[in-house]
Amino acid sequence: MGQYLIAESQSFLSILSTVWVVLKAAIGLGFVIFVHELGHFAVAKLCGVKCEKFYVGFDVPLGFGPIRLPRTLGKFTWGETEYGIGIIPLGGYVKMLGQDDNPVNAQKEAERIKQSQVAPPADATTDGNSATKNAHATQFDEIDPRSYPAQPVLARMCIISAGVIMNVISGAVFAAIAYRSGVQITPCEINGTSAGSPAWRAGLQPGDKFIQIGKDGKRDEFLRWTWDLNQQVVTQGLQKERSPLDLFIRRGSNEQWYAITPQGPAKAGGIPMPTLGVFGPLSTKLGSPPMWSHDDSSSNRFRPGDSIIGFEDEMLPVDEATKQIKLHELVSRMQARFDQPVNLIVRRQNKNGDSSEETIVLPPRRLRHLGLEMQIGPVVNVRKDSPAEQAGFAQGDVILEVDGKLIGDPITLPQRVAKMNKETLLFKVKRADQETVAELEVTLPADRQPTFANGDYQSLEIVGVAYSVSTIVAKVTDNSKAEEQNIRPGDEVVQMAYVATGAAKQAAELSFGKAWNEPVTLGAAGRNWSDVNHRVQRMIDGVDVRLTILRSGSEHTATLSAMESDVAWDTGTRGLFPLPFQRVHTAASWVEATKLSIREIKERGTQVFQFLGLLGTGQLSPKQLGGPVAIARMAGSEASRGIPSLLLFLTFLSVNLAILNFLPIPALDGGHMVFLSWEMLTGKPPNERLQMTLTLVSVGCLLMLMLFVISNDIVRMFF
Repeated sequence: MGQYLIAESQSFLSILSTVWVVLKAAIGLGFVIFVHELGHFAVAKLCGVKCEKFYVGFDVPLGFGPIRLPRTLGKFTWGETEYGIGIIPLGGYVKMLGQDDNPVNAQKEAERIKQSQVAPPADATTDGNSATKNAHATQFDEIDPRSYPAQPVLARMCIISAGVIMNVISGAVFAAIAYRSGVQITPCEINGTSAGSPAWRAGLQPGDKFIQIGKDGKRDEFLRWTWDLNQQVVTQGLQKERSPLDLFIRRGSNEQWYAITPQGPAKAGGIPMPTLGVFGPLSTKLGSPPMWSHDDSSSNRFRPGDSIIGFEDEMLPVDEATKQIKLHELVSRMQARFDQPVNLIVRRQNKNGDSSEETIVLPPRRLRHLGLEMQIGPVVNVRKDSPAEQAGFAQGDVILEVDGKLIGDPITLPQRVAKMNKETLLFKVKRADQETVAELEVTLPADRQPTFANGDYQSLEIVGVAYSVSTIVAKVTDNSKAEEQNIRPGDEVVQMAYVATGAAKQAAELSFGKAWNEPVTLGAAGRNWSDVNHRVQRMIDGVDVRLTILRSGSEHTATLSAMESDVAWDTGTRGLFPLPFQRVHTAASWVEATKLSIREIKERGTQVFQFLGLLGTGQLSPKQLGGPVAIARMAGSEASRGIPSLLLFLTFLSVNLAILNFLPIPALDGGHMVFLSWEMLTGKPPNERLQMTLTLVSVGCLLMLMLFVISNDIVRMFF
């Protein structure tokens, strides 16, 4: 009974926690809208304009068949203004006398604010007969002086622009409070490099820290992975003529400048944005149990929240600033023993609040394959100042032999080379001209340890060469499913996709997302076989691979299951899932917090303009757009990380709202400013019919855009 009550209590607390997160997100989003409308309202009142309504959300009729929903969630009248919360939480509005964003009501509003006046005749005298005067008096109309149209152009400009100005100010306040409280950031420290990438070529290593980006930048110990490094890489990489990015990097006690040119967007199925090829920092704290199972059930003893603090009988070094352990410290030790079991010292927080430690044996991973051995592809990059570069390796070389032996499976070549206990290795390579064959003698460092790199290509890390793996079949495993399905040497694999049904399909969606079974193009137009190999290692039970095979101009498909070999295979973490390595940046004073908030506003604004530019030039798919559901989910996610994270998200949302609302679209504030600017320059407003036409068209376009982004939200949720 007691255990039942404890479980019920924990379930209730979990529900309360979720409700509190949702409530924080809703309050935050509502406040951003409230601040925007408050700007319009406050300046309108200062200008003497009568404000009839102030609403967060829209109070429009809404129903489904015979069911009619209330227009508001609550309202009250104070003075001459009705305040309320509308039933549709997609924005808000201030209804001023004589102003209506709905063009259909424009004429009605214009008539409503007219005030009939009587003007005496021009020859009237003060002592004349009143009846005679009235007979000659004329009727004329003037608009209510408290209406919006009656205000000078400059006053109307102030009213219209006040909303976005308030959003920028409030966004800066949000950010300042967040930084003064302490913001979690992902520092610019490398966990690893992608094989063959620009960073790999330059020789960047795990543990390297970026402390300045660009020669015109500033030294900063708190550079952020996303907003400082990635944003600059994307900006540099999307230029028509890419130039090197100057990076000042600290490695231990040494500091050095590197000039690295970002590589452009990858081919089909690859990374959609420019990249240096660096992986962000991770900790040794685990976020979830291993995804895949091992023959040895010891891996199932790990729990979410566990921290790996030691390797064998040695405690791992702790970062003094954060009291965390960086994952690369663990990975380098595990890679040195990639084909052996390792003893990990694990610290676990218990339910009663104290902690305990235990040693868990983690067995080596075994390579999973599809029963296919592929042809090796050409060398894609040679690391700077590496043994391979000194020996004369070049891009385009194709490795034929190592120490007089054929290379065999190019996927397992790195493991076999890592185990060769020799001072020199003799490579036979075919040059890029496909005619010349050369022998290259590579002298290996004496203090070498087995190391491996993930990424789009395979690499011989101790040699310093990265190569692709062709999608042309070289050999088929005897008695395998690949042989049964008529795959032969010389066949070309041009596409792969996951396939699963039932519970396995649901598990795949949870593991890999909604697009888990989206086909991946292979070969010259897409990815090389290394990508397929990485995907096969991550496959879960019940999921198979469907390959599209090209032979003599015709295609057929084959569905294969993953097979486990005897070859030890390094995955870096052996299937464990570590959490990001983060640190807290707390501004030392409100002055520093204000400076950081201004930086935040500039960065968020730049990000919005870059996004619009990419969208306008077709470099970004409209499918990436998110609607109210996506915003709410993001807000809830940030709220779950704490108030400072939510405040920074609200800063981002405030800047978004300010910029998008000030675009020159007739139905938005920016469109009103265009019309007012015309009136100020010409002395008269634009043609009413033209204004109404443009506004109706823009309203229609905005409604279609809203439906589109909502449909995107629905697709992401259910498909």
